Amino acid sequence: MSDLAAAKSAARAAIRHTRAQRSAAERAEVAAALTQLASQCPARSVAAYVPMRDEPGDLGVLDALAAGRRVVLPVIAGRGAPLQWGEYAGADALTDGPFGCRQPAADPALSLADVEWVIVPALAVTAAGARLGQGGGFYDRSLHGVPRERLVAVVHDDEIVATLPVDTHDVHVGAIASPAGLRRATTA
Repeated sequence: MSDLAAAKSAARAAIRHTRAQRSAAERAEVAAALTQLASQCPARSVAAYVPMRDEPGDLGVLDALAAGRRVVLPVIAGRGAPLQWGEYAGADALTDGPFGCRQPAADPALSLADVEWVIVPALAVTAAGARLGQGGGFYDRSLHGVPRERLVAVVHDDEIVATLPVDTHDVHVGAIASPAGLRRATTA
């Protein structure tokens, strides 16, 4: 394992540990803050995701986004494949996908060109928009070519950090959403 891969692995482990320690009350507060933020989203169409494991947010965030907006969600086609996309039609329409993900049915006609914002999960992000994901590479493979200013990472407030180990293929985001609000990433 390279030094960079080891640094990423260590950072992921530390953040996952911290997330696992959050109380149910804290998770509910974070979800409520993100739901309020989602209800104010100015975009008319967004790509988002179903939070899994200890990721911030819940289905209420998706429902708030879907109120008056078109929402598409990622569909995992297989390990190493780029993400496909499907229309969000409510929690009852989601099915179990790979890696414990809940996802809609894929619609081959959908692409990220169809949405204004792409909201992505992250374990951590820097003020400059460097994003640390779960390590599968799905978003990095799927987001190349999407303008950075359309990409929004969702994290807890304490997951906005000074530095992260990054590789040349890692996609940077243009904005950061956390319970404290939405902020633009710097251009560093």
